[in-house]
Amino acid sequence: SETVAKFTDASGENIARGAIMARKLGTNLADTASAAESMLDFQTAIEDAMTASVMIGRDINVQKLQELSLAGDLEGVSKEQRRLLGDQSDFLSMNVLQREALSKAVGLSVDQAAKFINKEKEAVTLAKCLNGLWDLLIQYLAG
Repeated sequence: SETVAKFTDASGENIARGAIMARKLGTNLADTASAAESMLDFQTAIEDAMTASVMIGRDINVQKLQELSLAGDLEGVSKEQRRLLGDQSDFLSMNVLQREALSKAVGLSVDQAAKFINKEKEAVTLAKCLNGLWDLLIQYLAG
């Protein structure tokens, strides 16, 4: 209930979409909210991103992740985390310390990040389904 109180917008749609996306990525709404909250500790989040950038050799910019967290867009947070993690082959080619640094930079544990990576195809399919579902619902309510 605390997560809902903190992150629900006027319509409540963002919580539903965030919960569905979290589930499809192998996690839950509480974990997504916890990651979003960790991004609001701006200095630590930036330091973690800089550390990960140095360790993995690519720029990890968490500004958008922080903006989405501040706006309470949990679905957007999950999508941005997924984007920053990269693809499965890149993640699996990293050593233990690199995986830890990257996961921490996006507000996840290594276990949570691995679940995100493994659920990549499902998340893409879900996003397409959700967009179609919301469009149908809006049409139904408008008509």
